[in-house]
Amino acid sequence: MLKLTKNTAIFSIAAALLTVQLIAGLDASGKNSQTYDEAVHLAAGYSYYSTGSFEMNSVDHPPLAKLIAAFPMLFIKPDFPSAGHPWRADMQGNQYRIGDFFLYKNRVPAGKILGAGRLAMLLFATIFSLSLFLCVKKSYGSAAGLTALTFWVFYPPATGNSFLITTDYAAAAFFFLAVFSFREALADTNGFFWSAAAGAATGAALASKFSTITLPASLFLASVYASKRGDIAGKTSAKVLIALSAGAAVLWMSYFFGSSEIFLRGLEYTLSSAASRPRASFLLGKYSTGGWYYYFPATVLLKTPLTMIIAAAAFFLTAKNERAPEKIKGDRVGPPQDGKSGIIADGRARTIYLAFPAAVFFAAACFSKIQIGHRHILPIYPFLAMWAGAGAAQLFKKNMAAKIIAVFLVAACAAEFAATRPWHIGYFSYAAGGPSRGHKYLLDSNVDWGQGLGDLAAFLKKRGASEIYLSYFGAADPEYYGIKYFPVGFVSTVERRGFPVNLAAQPRKFLAVSATNLFANYYADKKIFGPLREIKPVYVAAHSIFVYDLTDPRVILYLSKLFDEIGERSEAVKVRRLDGSIERNKKDLIK
Repeated sequence: MLKLTKNTAIFSIAAALLTVQLIAGLDASGKNSQTYDEAVHLAAGYSYYSTGSFEMNSVDHPPLAKLIAAFPMLFIKPDFPSAGHPWRADMQGNQYRIGDFFLYKNRVPAGKILGAGRLAMLLFATIFSLSLFLCVKKSYGSAAGLTALTFWVFYPPATGNSFLITTDYAAAAFFFLAVFSFREALADTNGFFWSAAAGAATGAALASKFSTITLPASLFLASVYASKRGDIAGKTSAKVLIALSAGAAVLWMSYFFGSSEIFLRGLEYTLSSAASRPRASFLLGKYSTGGWYYYFPATVLLKTPLTMIIAAAAFFLTAKNERAPEKIKGDRVGPPQDGKSGIIADGRARTIYLAFPAAVFFAAACFSKIQIGHRHILPIYPFLAMWAGAGAAQLFKKNMAAKIIAVFLVAACAAEFAATRPWHIGYFSYAAGGPSRGHKYLLDSNVDWGQGLGDLAAFLKKRGASEIYLSYFGAADPEYYGIKYFPVGFVSTVERRGFPVNLAAQPRKFLAVSATNLFANYYADKKIFGPLREIKPVYVAAHSIFVYDLTDPRVILYLSKLFDEIGERSEAVKVRRLDGSIERNKKDLIK
């Protein structure tokens, strides 16, 4: 009879949690339509493999996450614009055209291309989740490792980004691994594994997202502090050399050993954009092109389960701050010399080396003018999950009341995850009203990133509606999802002309408007869809696309007036005919 050891039980639970993450990710991947930049990222990644050129999307993002997503394309072998195609002369300027062609006009079905790329990202995310568990287990014990993994797996924005072909999850993963490895390298007296790991992960983070440039700077400052404190074991110069070499090698390999000029050009563009280039943003009903310093603190409160925050706070409130029996100094180990020494093994104090780089990253984000999504601060969340797990584990060690609180904190986080799936992108804390109120607080990729076309198509099919009026925010092709539409103020990076529609012949008549358009984030006229905000939609697809009944006289009156204002006279007439009383009243006024 097989005996179940404690270690076997721990890894069995971890495996079960990773399986949940994988299944939930696969389910969400199949139901969420292409988000705004996925086609571009996937096509760009494939272009790096197939052409050897890093021109496409190189200014916007480094290549590593795109290379991970595009790896399956080497076996699928989809079409890509040939060398003589006019788009190839300016792949950066034509990146959205190329991405649209690559995904929707390929001989390989779009679902197969997108699904393969998303699966690669999901497998990467699962490997990272295992790494997170092992890291937390090493630092705080098995119970903390399992609880941290639970918080991470059941944190909706983490799962919502885990399968997407974007740079955010990869940046978060490598950022955490770099900081954790750095902290371990400080006390590594017997070898240089952790130094190499810290350098390699830093290089991978830089090769995933330019905003992680704060990472090498913060690690440098932390190492200076550690050196002054005597918290570095072994030879400092050798560790620094190994870390720098590993980081440079990974970054260079990510560009296929090409020129560093491409990376530096993208970094310069990102830094200048963050500092001075305006970008439309929305927060709590207000609009800005310069951002708010409190934008990201607000997104943390709005898009983080309250139970996760409480559990992390419990760690700092309950963790012991015991003195290390010995102080590491240079390459020798000796007793502490004063009351401030021994921070590397000093309860809560040793957390400084983990918290400082994350805090620097978060502070830099707060002063950026690019404030379009909570996903931009995803790198701080593996740390939050770690401390939430450690905090809950501390509560488990205390009295029965504390144990009950710990169980509640973990279970409540899992319940919010279950209530949100598979539309994790639009998650908002239920303490803030949940996903149904998210559009009142934030827009763009916080709630509406183009992911709702599949859910909208399913809604229309159930009601026998094959044609609609659609105001869509995103780059996906509604036609691919079986939606025949007339476009009403699309906000997209690709041209969507739509089709002539005749809603009078439809059994059910609908107008669908993406949340970002409904609240006019990218329109000059912020009241353009104002009247619709006062009307209750009949359905909200994926928490992001609001569907209105075009038999409602208020909706008909609004849409016909809008068509008149934008010069679509024939459509205005067709909409008014959906309500004969409106058309008769207009004729009477003309007479």
